[in-house]
Amino acid sequence: FSTVYDCDGYRLPTEAEWMQAATKGKKQAYPWGDTWDPNRAIAKLGNNGSPIATKGAAVEGLGGASPFGILHMAGNVAEWVSDVWEDEEGKDPSLRPVKGGSYATFQTVQLQVSEKFKLGVSQSNPTVGFRVVIDPR
Repeated sequence: FSTVYDCDGYRLPTEAEWMQAATKGKKQAYPWGDTWDPNRAIAKLGNNGSPIATKGAAVEGLGGASPFGILHMAGNVAEWVSDVWEDEEGKDPSLRPVKGGSYATFQTVQLQVSEKFKLGVSQSNPTVGFRVVIDPR
């Protein structure tokens, strides 16, 4: 999976890098802190979510910033990371974690930075996107 999408100097982040970007190493539930705030994430959450979540992803100016100022790490679209999926059953190289939840998320716990979900490497989903890491040369 990752080798297919590796591009000179660009790559998907590892899960550890994604967590660092979301929290700057702090123990917190969401990129902006420990308290849920519907104005900081684009997510449906039934009737308790962002009022603009029904419009879909990537609304400029909405999104609780991480300690690094990175937006949309909770809600908007879930994000691929490069690690192989691993759980109590072991590693599964046909699966990758996705982090951050999406605009279609219905529970705030699914938007917490500690959460992850699995998706097959050959699957696509309109609620999943990616960020890239630029490696210095």
